[in-house]
Amino acid sequence: MTAAIGMTTTVLLCPAMLAEADRSLSAPPSEAPDLTIGLHVYDYAQVESKEMARAESEASRVLERVGIKTAWLSCSASGIEPQNTQACPSVDGRVPALALRILPRAMAERMGRADGPLGFAQLADDGGPGFVANVFYHRVESLAVDLACSPAVILGYVLAHEIGHLLLGTNSHSPYGIMRSHWTEKDLLSASAGRFGFLPQQSVKMRADLRKRITAAASAAPAGNRSVQGKTGPDPTVTVWVYNYAHVSKRDLLEGEKVTAEVFERAGITPEWVDCPISGAEVSSHPICQERMRPQELALVILPSFSGMHFDAGHTLGFSQVFLNGTLGHYAYVSYERVEAAAGRGPALAYQILGYVAAHELGHVLLASSAHSSSGIMRARLEEGDFGDVAQEGFTFTPQQAQRIRANAAARIQARKSLSGS
Repeated sequence: MTAAIGMTTTVLLCPAMLAEADRSLSAPPSEAPDLTIGLHVYDYAQVESKEMARAESEASRVLERVGIKTAWLSCSASGIEPQNTQACPSVDGRVPALALRILPRAMAERMGRADGPLGFAQLADDGGPGFVANVFYHRVESLAVDLACSPAVILGYVLAHEIGHLLLGTNSHSPYGIMRSHWTEKDLLSASAGRFGFLPQQSVKMRADLRKRITAAASAAPAGNRSVQGKTGPDPTVTVWVYNYAHVSKRDLLEGEKVTAEVFERAGITPEWVDCPISGAEVSSHPICQERMRPQELALVILPSFSGMHFDAGHTLGFSQVFLNGTLGHYAYVSYERVEAAAGRGPALAYQILGYVAAHELGHVLLASSAHSSSGIMRARLEEGDFGDVAQEGFTFTPQQAQRIRANAAARIQARKSLSGS
């Protein structure tokens, strides 16, 4: 489900005072900011750093008026890490984070959204919280030209609007204020007087949602940063044998494993990776992969494609070995051909998609279930917009799934000890 913002242009002049960032939103905040939201920015459009800083400042002013502080973090939007970006872990152990993607025209076209709204927020179909919002920078620039206005100012308000959607949920447009579905020049004029913001009832709802997210972040984060919900004792450790039949590059394989590990560590599970032989010449150097699999050992098989399978794999990117009679499953399979096809449609990179698909399929194995959930990593259908570092904050196991995975992993470890007599 998505929520979008458009623009109705009546007069093609931008008020001069609107371009003065330090004069906008000058009215005193309605509530003292005492809640903090982390905002991870993925700038695929390569907006100039000064423009981005100004846009972030504008969005911060709007949110501070409802009593919400912002912690901005510039994140890598490519496989190569620029000097001013990070891999973007959570901003703080107690601070939930949202992902904001600034997308260029090329990505908008691949998503079928080159024309229309300035941006949209990705909301859960079941009304649950959203974590990812998208802004189309070419649309922002076009509007800025029409209004003879700074793109940074408009970008800031669009970011605030989409953050509003993520915190307010479905059906969050209003007839007044920043959450109007379409803006007019009159709306932008009101910004200079500090009146272009959230309505009082929206402010209350946003703060309530943020409090829930802070509570959830404190209870569901990985050990080492925060306590994991329902977790006692050290993290259970599972070994994952990796069979790279698709010949994924070493770099992309390692990065994909990091993505998978992050998902499992948030659930209180520590994965250990073992590269297994895929040819007879490599067998002698990998003796561990020649033994019978122990209960706590899993296998990730990365295939070039699913062609030639003796069953219909449909359009899935992967599948897993799940038994309904209590027998332990071990194997998860991924089609790298389909991973690359999804990556080609952007904006996520192949290693990111590989990591999340692997987490999903290994999740089925550890949950001992082929069932899916309405949100999170175990959704039945993973949309392109779900993938990428940008979705890490919300693309996880639910607390109930995490608890079940830890219990099942602990049971596998105990079964191994029983078999070995130790």
